[in-house]
Amino acid sequence: MRRIQILSIIVFVLAAGFFCFYRFRESGLADSRAPVIAMDSETIEVSCDATDEELLAGVTASDKKDGDVSDTLMVESLSDFTDTGKRTMTVVAFDSDNNVTSATREIIYTDYQEPRFSLEEPFRFPVGTTDVLEGLSASDTLDGDLTDRITITCVDDVYMYMEGTYAVVFSVTNSAGDTVELPVNMEFYDSSEEAGYPKITLSEYLIYTAEGETVNAWDYVEEITMNNVTYVRGSGDSLVAETNSSTSGVSAITSDNVTIEEDTSYIASGVYEILYSITDSNGRTGTVRLIVVTA
Repeated sequence: MRRIQILSIIVFVLAAGFFCFYRFRESGLADSRAPVIAMDSETIEVSCDATDEELLAGVTASDKKDGDVSDTLMVESLSDFTDTGKRTMTVVAFDSDNNVTSATREIIYTDYQEPRFSLEEPFRFPVGTTDVLEGLSASDTLDGDLTDRITITCVDDVYMYMEGTYAVVFSVTNSAGDTVELPVNMEFYDSSEEAGYPKITLSEYLIYTAEGETVNAWDYVEEITMNNVTYVRGSGDSLVAETNSSTSGVSAITSDNVTIEEDTSYIASGVYEILYSITDSNGRTGTVRLIVVTA
């Protein structure tokens, strides 16, 4: 019995020895060195819709054991913008021993334009309206449609069930962390009291212009309804009644009939408002705002 115990111990020791030798041999053969990434340029200029393949143009990877491993290259992450239209890309490569290496490259977008807002209707709502984002959208050249990322911050306490004009700020942020704000005045009105008031319809309710450019505010007046008569753009510079007979006795409306309050300089970048108003023969005044963003 004692001889069998001694033999078992010897077999166990030999097995353990062989196991340790095998593990040592395997660890010695394993390659712990990561691949090397090379770039023909540390900066690349591309369009906003560039693919990963385009972003990796001129990037290669090689490994001491595996040789060329460029086919393992991939874009791991993209940073937020470090400057307008510029961000950092992190690329990685790996070998057959699962060693991973990384490198960074600066991306410059050649056609980047920051997010812009579009507005289909003025920021005037009947008292009680809860969806004040309806008609407002945003997009940019990097992500496309950003409408679902629009948020609103109330500068004033907003009472949507009470008439009044309130200062609010709409903002939107794209995937690169670029945030754009749109401060505006939002108005709630009593639709029952305003029935029959003149209504001014604009061709656009939000426009973008360059610094120092002059905006011809009258050009954006598309239609005016007053005293049950609708006046539309004619061939000239005036709005003409849609019918020959006018209960108001006015056959056309010119810029002289509309009060336009604006800052015509637009020298500095920022957000401006042009306020249009017109008063009918009964003393009722209709208003509307055009938002002008200067960049």
